[in-house]
Amino acid sequence: MNKVFTIYYIMKSTLLEQIRSYRYLIILLLTLISTYFFIPAPDAIYATLVIDGFRGYYNSAWIGSVGILYTSAFLSLFGFYISKNSITYDKETNVTEIIASTSMKKWQYTLGKVLSNFCILLSMLFVAFFGLIIMQLVRGEEMHLRIWDILAPILFIGVPVLLFTAAIAMLFETIPGLDKAFGNIIYPFLWMGLFLMSAFIANFIDPFGLKIIINSILSQSPIPPLDGSHAISVGELLTEPLPSFTYTGINWTGSIILKRMIWIFVGLGIAFLSSLFFNRFNPERKKIRIKLKERKKQKEKDEKRVKVQKNQFEFDSKSIDERTFSSENLLNVLSSQKYRMRFFYSIRMQLKLYLKQIPLWWKLLILGVNIACIFSPLWITRQYLLPVAWILPITLWSKLGIIEKQKNTSELIFSTPYPIRKNFLNTWLIGLTISLCSGIGGGIKFLITQEWANVIFWIVGCIFIPSFALFLSTLTGSGKAFEFLYTLLWYIGPMNQVAYLDYIGVLGLPLESKIWIIYLTISLTMIVLAYIGRLIQFRKK
Repeated sequence: MNKVFTIYYIMKSTLLEQIRSYRYLIILLLTLISTYFFIPAPDAIYATLVIDGFRGYYNSAWIGSVGILYTSAFLSLFGFYISKNSITYDKETNVTEIIASTSMKKWQYTLGKVLSNFCILLSMLFVAFFGLIIMQLVRGEEMHLRIWDILAPILFIGVPVLLFTAAIAMLFETIPGLDKAFGNIIYPFLWMGLFLMSAFIANFIDPFGLKIIINSILSQSPIPPLDGSHAISVGELLTEPLPSFTYTGINWTGSIILKRMIWIFVGLGIAFLSSLFFNRFNPERKKIRIKLKERKKQKEKDEKRVKVQKNQFEFDSKSIDERTFSSENLLNVLSSQKYRMRFFYSIRMQLKLYLKQIPLWWKLLILGVNIACIFSPLWITRQYLLPVAWILPITLWSKLGIIEKQKNTSELIFSTPYPIRKNFLNTWLIGLTISLCSGIGGGIKFLITQEWANVIFWIVGCIFIPSFALFLSTLTGSGKAFEFLYTLLWYIGPMNQVAYLDYIGVLGLPLESKIWIIYLTISLTMIVLAYIGRLIQFRKK
């Protein structure tokens, strides 16, 4: 019984901390708003799900099935980033020593954290449930509500997905390497792979329940399949309203419910698996790595000590007359200090701090990609190499505006003269420098080949990326939002060559397309908003 209470109190403390934040209320509101777009109006210019040229009649069965299809996908993607902060929060609040000193088992801690995050996601799911009920009444095609037709997909499709998502987030937090930016970057690709598996592979690999929904809808399609297959379209743009057919819902048999319950046990299994990687805030488990770091630090300290002793010896060997502080010596000292406070010196020191966080092999990889940009054919540089060059430093951009929070130097920075103006400009220029250096090969290639349109797009890209990063870090206080949204934008836009999301110019669009003006305007707007956000933060200090 004590074990149950331990899990309960871990779950309760984390849950209360989450729901008391404004961020939680904002996410609930966004979840409610998203249901409006998942169920478009009958005469809308798009349809969320089209089967053989038909859409479903807006009764409870169709709204429940299609609504949960999109809601579970939405929450499983964004819910990961909401959940992946439990251990980090305990470290930031300095309670790790207290936790390490208790008799609590590792599996109790990870299970309690998973269940608390699951409850947060579950509350969002039930907000979506009420949103879908409202949307049926708003769309007005069928006013008779069948609550079970909407609730059943929520329970059997949505609940297992969210528990699975919360468990995956905990697993990422406990595995070294995945607990930081790399895990935030790799998760969208993992999510996409699971989503495709759920849609196209065998029925037993269906974490999102897509097969259950799609097979049920296809079995009631108004048109017989051509060549044994149906035409399925997700998110289709329309030129005219689609005809509708009546869908009666999923037949929830025992085997279907059992398949969904399996994913609940998979989620619990992952929660227990996380405990194997969780070090319980015990530094002894990182003994080898810590020893190596200590040896390196000790070596640096010894070198500094020798240097200081050498300088002290030289200083003491001088005569008293030479050490007299004349007006000329005083001016030299002041001019030296003035030099050290110069604007570019400050940027150089801060940039050095950022670059220190990435390993040498990563820097060499960026250098190699830029060299390849210069010597490769233009279309390869534009479509492949430059996008790769501008995804590699994502962990540096994600720290813009929050590195002082991570290093606990916020109070020191805010106590300096003109803290916002100087620090904000310095931070943005560091991000711009990272963009210029990481993509310099593409810029040189475009100049050599006199592709002036690509040069303009390249300049706009250099401005857009740090502006986007600084805006999101100021808005959220974390780098996770940028790591996720930028990866998503990078994959959908440049890598899949979607014109309106092509902030790099991989399509070789002419300047008359005005895409570059749009992204330049967005960049400047984000800079202004980020500056206002920093002012608000400063006034709260």
